[in-house]
Amino acid sequence: MNHKVRALLKRQNMLSKGDRVFVALSGGADSVALLHVLLELRGELGVSVRALHLNHKLRGEESERDERYVRALCEELGVPLRVGSAQVARAAKERGLSVEECARKARYAFFSRCAGGERDKVATAHTASDNAETVLLNLARGTSLRGLCGIPPVRAGIIRPLLDCTRREVEQYCAVRRLRYVTDSSNLSDDYTRNRLRHQVMPVLREINPRLEDSVARMARLLRADADWLDGAAAGAAAGLGRGDANWDRAGFLALPAALRGRVLRDLLRRRGIGYDQARLELLERVIRWGRGAVQLSPRAELRCERDVFTLGAPRRGASPRPANPDESVQILVPELGQAVETGLMPGKRLRLTAMELANYKETINNCENPLKKALDYDRIDKILVLRHPKPSDRLRPVGRGCTKTFKNLWGESKIPPDLRRRQLLLQGAHGALWAEGFGPDEAAAPGRETQRVLLIETWEE
Repeated sequence: MNHKVRALLKRQNMLSKGDRVFVALSGGADSVALLHVLLELRGELGVSVRALHLNHKLRGEESERDERYVRALCEELGVPLRVGSAQVARAAKERGLSVEECARKARYAFFSRCAGGERDKVATAHTASDNAETVLLNLARGTSLRGLCGIPPVRAGIIRPLLDCTRREVEQYCAVRRLRYVTDSSNLSDDYTRNRLRHQVMPVLREINPRLEDSVARMARLLRADADWLDGAAAGAAAGLGRGDANWDRAGFLALPAALRGRVLRDLLRRRGIGYDQARLELLERVIRWGRGAVQLSPRAELRCERDVFTLGAPRRGASPRPANPDESVQILVPELGQAVETGLMPGKRLRLTAMELANYKETINNCENPLKKALDYDRIDKILVLRHPKPSDRLRPVGRGCTKTFKNLWGESKIPPDLRRRQLLLQGAHGALWAEGFGPDEAAAPGRETQRVLLIETWEE
């Protein structure tokens, strides 16, 4: 295994003489093996080795056991150690994220705090088996070319020296060297998607190809070279389309090959710290192709298309109300869980959408009047919505009414004056109205007994 690690370190230029390497040490077999390998190679490489351990406080006494073991191991080996802790379960609930995602964010934030020097590198113990699992998970969820490239060997100060070694090789290394390690009991459960794939799918694929991890790694390397070239070509194309600080040539963008258009948009969003996925990229390209309209991307950014250019910048917000344009609309990408997006159709009136777990929603609306009018079932709605003003012929099936009504009838029954009707907001999906201000959700998208996640809707006058 030492030979594989040495070869990968050299091939990927992971380390230089004088670097400080911080091993992300969980206490499991992979990280313990990584620590020992780097200690054996440190003289040859001319680097110093340290360790980091983050206690996620997720498994009670078992988490404390892992920390005690890591401390004892580093003391025995004479390795400097920094230990941190994070209340991951509580943070996940507060932020509306999954425990796994919140734990990952906490780890990398801890790494960044501890190893922020110019010559610092953080070594994580991802293996070829982890890489194969990641590629298959991405494939099952529907991914782009970059998703099939798997786990990158090097990225932003993070290195992965074990990426050419399988989990079986790591365990054999520990057995031969008589290295003790701890076992995370959550890895034995099939409650997590990755564990189900590891325990149920990977063994079947290895029956077809005993060298499965090697084959996936080879595919990932080839695809990564293709993806890197395409990304470089897209960056060059984006530079050529620039028409000022935040404007780009629309016709030039549409003339690009399809393989580059999405990458250009992805690069523009990433440079501004805006999250993206395939649905968002497709929506933006659609608006650019139309040549008009705007898409709210975050509370601080929108893409707007006007005539021959498209612009990526701060949302336009006026200082005083004006009469509503009945034909005006804004397309909104529904935010990811734990995130929010804010937009509006007219100066003086705003709308915010927040995606959250049901438990967090119940706490949020505990003191609100008519809470059922403030949310949609997150898993029953389209992920691209249109915000506009309702028209008399639009139809809605309010919860509990047992019938579908036009807005002309709803307005008449509720005695809403014409000036307020023109300022009401409506959220529409692919098949019609999903929610209307003052009337709440359509029955087809309203939270119910099976709801687990909701989209909270808030409106206010500025």
